[in-house]
Amino acid sequence: MTGTFHARTFAVACLAGFAVLAHAQQGQVAGPIAGYVFDRSARAVRPVLGIPGASVVGGAVQFGYDLASVAVSPGADSAVATAADGSLHLVRLSGGNASEIPFNGSSVRPDRVVFSPSGTAVALIAGGRAQIFSGFPAGATLVGTMDLGGVAAAGFQVESARRPAAARPASLALSDDGAWLLAVVDGSVELIGAGGSHAIGNAARGALAAFAPGNYDAAVADPAAQTVALVRNAGGAATTQLVWQDASVARAAGLAFSMDGKSLFLASGATPAVTIFDLTAGTHSGVSCNCTAAGLERMGGVYRLNEIGSGPLWLLDPAASAPRIVFVPAPSGL
Repeated sequence: MTGTFHARTFAVACLAGFAVLAHAQQGQVAGPIAGYVFDRSARAVRPVLGIPGASVVGGAVQFGYDLASVAVSPGADSAVATAADGSLHLVRLSGGNASEIPFNGSSVRPDRVVFSPSGTAVALIAGGRAQIFSGFPAGATLVGTMDLGGVAAAGFQVESARRPAAARPASLALSDDGAWLLAVVDGSVELIGAGGSHAIGNAARGALAAFAPGNYDAAVADPAAQTVALVRNAGGAATTQLVWQDASVARAAGLAFSMDGKSLFLASGATPAVTIFDLTAGTHSGVSCNCTAAGLERMGGVYRLNEIGSGPLWLLDPAASAPRIVFVPAPSGL
């Protein structure tokens, strides 16, 4: 155990030194980047340098303007940024640098930004309507607009430094082709498209929804019913099956599919921190850590369990030989 601890400490120390050297000598990041996180307190986007289990948080990515809010895509290759002056920017992230993605669309300041599971499409929500852009990260094309109707009154909140990290808006999910939004509103699971919305199930307020990558399969975790359900082909002849019923779902904090869609991850404020469901085999397993999951956001090849702050970042690494939760030391002096 002692040898392992020293090896990990040495690796992190080396990465920290490498990060400083990279910024000092080159003015940009060199080496692997696990993903990017928005530091709400500093209003800055920071790269997570290194690989899972040996990572550090780097210095702020330079955007060329002051940031009010940023939503980073699950693929960790693009972002939607709102500048302090209210202007909207679609941004490509690569090698620790930010560059503008040209687009023709509204410059409205969104109340909510929702990426699809693969990060290929994004919904910009403002004034009871959702503008859907696709083609990320190569470009951005406006593919449609959805009228949210009564769904817009569900407490959608601005994703910015002004919103406390603990505040949770109504759950929303977007399909990878941008055709459907899934929302949990007032006891109903609503499927929203360009032609309107209709209910495909029931779930209590505070339930979580997620789309699978590449298709219309979806999942809903209902803390009140303490259930996790899988909705096959939510955009078509939807069929629902119960995946799990357990008291730990009452403290559900995040829900997401694996990148191949064969597994479902449920983050919880209880123990274990993450439950992994093998949707093919019909089995599940738990992954524990000395942490409390506050969410579940895909960040490249890993899934982030909390926001950046004074403590460590906790990441689910599902690609390891045995799925594990690793930490990234809290940034200091940045």
